Amino acid sequence: FPSHDMRGNDVYARNLYKKFLGYKESFQKLFGGFSDEFTRSLMVTLTLRRDRSVSDAWLIIGKWFNVFLNKLKRKYNFKMFRVWEVHRDFFPHIHMLIVFDDDFHIRRKRLKNGKQAWLVDDDINKWFGDAWGRGWVTVRGVANPFDAFQYIAKYCVKVAYDLKENSKKLALLWVFGKRMWSVIVTGK
Repeated sequence: FPSHDMRGNDVYARNLYKKFLGYKESFQKLFGGFSDEFTRSLMVTLTLRRDRSVSDAWLIIGKWFNVFLNKLKRKYNFKMFRVWEVHRDFFPHIHMLIVFDDDFHIRRKRLKNGKQAWLVDDDINKWFGDAWGRGWVTVRGVANPFDAFQYIAKYCVKVAYDLKENSKKLALLWVFGKRMWSVIVTGK
């Protein structure tokens, strides 16, 4: 029997990947300039403190993300690709690739693991941390839009390709009414 597109099967995973390829090209066009000192694109991860149960975290994270998003909208115009991800301990966290109308000053740093990261200024890190206020925030400049998009899209595609391994993660997204990914556009 020929397979048809159904969440969790190989056809669904292939179609999801093709859809992301279209978004990747759009984000590359939006990316804007990058130099050793400035970028318009940031990768942001929002994580929750572990001061509540997993189910309480899933019930409240959407509301908290909307509060964060409204603060971001008041300060910046941007385009965002957002992904919910389920951590190993089943707590939710959020990955975002954000392309802003504004430039951010960045600096290169070699991390302990030998990888290179593009760090934003401390005041930008503080603003994102204060705007989230629910746990930890990681903010990194984006040097390569292709790599950044691949990195964030893998969270969706890996769940779709390995249903057996990720069935609990998909179940959490379904039970708590979370769409795994979305694109958000503000401003002009």
